[in-house]
Amino acid sequence: MNQRAQYNDLGGKDLNDLILESNRIPIVLVFTADWLGSAHIMDTFMDDFAMEYEEKLCFYRQDIEQDNKISLEIGIRQLPTTVIFHKGHIVQYFSGVLSKRKIREKLASALL
Repeated sequence: MNQRAQYNDLGGKDLNDLILESNRIPIVLVFTADWLGSAHIMDTFMDDFAMEYEEKLCFYRQDIEQDNKISLEIGIRQLPTTVIFHKGHIVQYFSGVLSKRKIREKLASALL
């Protein structure tokens, strides 16, 4: 399985890295915290979507307890929050846990 087919921790990337990478492939970034119960639901959903959208989208998670630099730059105020970057811009932004159907719609629209 290649790296894109996984939902990975951000691992030290900064906002500029994400913007550059989004010029090649849309980036889905979920801001969360391990203590947050709904984070586990989003993790399960995003693991599934990473497999479904392999080679089309790249999925990351950022635990704000470990590193909150990007969340502060973007202005994240609620957890979990999902941000989708494409071609250097934020194209989707939503907070909370949505149904898989709603999330799938937002992912699909990011590919247009």
